Amino acid sequence: MEKLLFSICPHDTQKGLDFWYKFKDSLEEKLQEPITFEPLYTFDEAREAIKSDRYHLYYASYTQAITLYQRGYKPVAKIKGQKDEFYLISKDENALHKSTIRLATAYSVVINYDDIILVSEDIELVYAENFKEAMELLTENKVDVALIHNEIWEELSEEEKKDIKILKMSDFSFYHVFMVRPDVYEKLKPVLLSFDFLEEVKDEDLLRFLEIYKRLTIASKRLEEHDIAKAVL
Repeated sequence: MEKLLFSICPHDTQKGLDFWYKFKDSLEEKLQEPITFEPLYTFDEAREAIKSDRYHLYYASYTQAITLYQRGYKPVAKIKGQKDEFYLISKDENALHKSTIRLATAYSVVINYDDIILVSEDIELVYAENFKEAMELLTENKVDVALIHNEIWEELSEEEKKDIKILKMSDFSFYHVFMVRPDVYEKLKPVLLSFDFLEEVKDEDLLRFLEIYKRLTIASKRLEEHDIAKAVL
């Protein structure tokens, strides 16, 4: 029997792994079979891993969830109360009025006139390995603005926040989803939903993600190159 393989979004790896090792242990106990937990540390690493379909269970960001869904994976559950929002932050409250904006981000950039950022004609996208690194690029004055996850902002101290301004906040929110490979869906679904801190996610919930995703602009070229690129508008 093939050993179950489990991983999580690099964004969650950044926050620490204690919870996830305990979750893996609890899941093993409920299933009465061993599970290999394989953390991923960068979004590049995660993108390649997702393409392989090697994971039986993956805790996915909304973009990863959409990709996995299109590859045949099924949504099962989310953590109660967890949500993903994005903040555009800067030291300069007029940063968005510059003719050229250097924008740091960690992965698929949400750039939409109605949602989070009014883009100048010339935007330079600077790739960071994760949201914390995007934040560091801003504090080190290597970029004008940074697009970060709400949880990164919430982890900052008041001292760290004092010179930084939130220019825009996304007017939508997503959440991370436990995605399950179809060959183990029937086995894993009831076990995952037996955890008190999880609630069910259905196909129609993920299709709502897809509808919102369609109206967002994704800097797809930047995801394929480790260099600076212009955002696709």
